[in-house]
Amino acid sequence: MTDWELPYPGLVVTTTAAHSGEYGIKMDGRGRMDYTFETVPGETYQVSAWLRIDQVITAPTWGGLRLEVVDIPTWSQLARSDYLNTGSHPFGQTVPLGEWVKVEFSFVAISEQSRWVYSNFSNGDFEASADEFMVKSVPGARERRGLVMAEAGLAEQELAVELGQRKMNLALAVVLGIQFPTRELLTIYLPLVLQRVGDLGRKTK
Repeated sequence: MTDWELPYPGLVVTTTAAHSGEYGIKMDGRGRMDYTFETVPGETYQVSAWLRIDQVITAPTWGGLRLEVVDIPTWSQLARSDYLNTGSHPFGQTVPLGEWVKVEFSFVAISEQSRWVYSNFSNGDFEASADEFMVKSVPGARERRGLVMAEAGLAEQELAVELGQRKMNLALAVVLGIQFPTRELLTIYLPLVLQRVGDLGRKTK
């Protein structure tokens, strides 16, 4: 439990909560566990844990067990899991009672420190087990994200050029006194007209 924070009561280390190894974290009713770790701004990280609802003491009407990651300086939420519960209600994921469920998601760091928080974020009470909390960087994610953004920017530039050309064609049609019944016909035929005008101009030279 080195570097872990237990700001609220309700969590204990016990062998009965282990998914693998010897020990896991047992929640009795409510509780919260925090862990602060170093991150590199702009890097993508994968978070995972194994959770199990052993008993529903008080059934919640909203929320459930949750794993989230927040930014330390701003305390803004970077990502979170679904709310795990055994009953069907909005904004939650129904999981089988007494069975281990792997929770995993990714986030992009925005500062040099992030924190994940495991808690019962609901109006109910659970006896639950948790084990194998992990966080790891995702190699190459920043480069792939940059490539996607670059491709999106290129597509946006190409669209702007196309729209600019259409506006220029419309202006030329007004100058030449050419009437088209629809903008679609203008887009199709005006470039052909302009090409023909250019061909005639070259022949007269």
